[in-house]
Amino acid sequence: MFKLIRVFLITSVFILITTACKHYKVAGTKIESSKERIVVPYFNTAGKEYLYNAKIDVFNNELSGILVVKKLDDKRKRLALLSEFGNTLLDFEMVNNEVNVIYIMEDLNKKLIVAKLKKYFQLLVHSNYEIKQTYSFENGSNLVSKLHGKRIILRNNNNAQLISLQQVSVWREKVKIDFYAEGKHADSIHFKSFEIPVKIKLRMRK
Repeated sequence: MFKLIRVFLITSVFILITTACKHYKVAGTKIESSKERIVVPYFNTAGKEYLYNAKIDVFNNELSGILVVKKLDDKRKRLALLSEFGNTLLDFEMVNNEVNVIYIMEDLNKKLIVAKLKKYFQLLVHSNYEIKQTYSFENGSNLVSKLHGKRIILRNNNNAQLISLQQVSVWREKVKIDFYAEGKHADSIHFKSFEIPVKIKLRMRK
């Protein structure tokens, strides 16, 4: 795994250098925005346990199991990945804007991987965004915000339903999450990192 991480880091640096002159452009026409905040409804009902069948591919190591997310109160959420036999593979707690690692399996307990997974799962369950800019296009709108100083683009369809979330740098897309949802529940979620080889597919358990 260490060799793969090293190769990927070298490749990422090369991509960053070769794309440095191309700034990432938000799609749509910039408009005046009266909305100061947006609340993402997914994973945001206090006391409710959200259960998903999960497949996670990390550096070609595939994990499968049940992802459990619970909003404990306005400041805390808990996220755990369990095997089909009930063993804990990872367990994170989000308190305000901090992520605490309660447990992570040994194969994933590498500094780079832990740091990225903390960021990725926080992106997945974070609910409150302050909107900085709004861009309108034919099928919806892009809302620009920030999380920990990183630029976040929330894409809504014409029904103001959140259908995707991206973290982008000045130059390129770094993370994308696609939500396939009705109302306040996301039936399935597809997550892809463009920083390190991580893919996550979630499907709500009926």
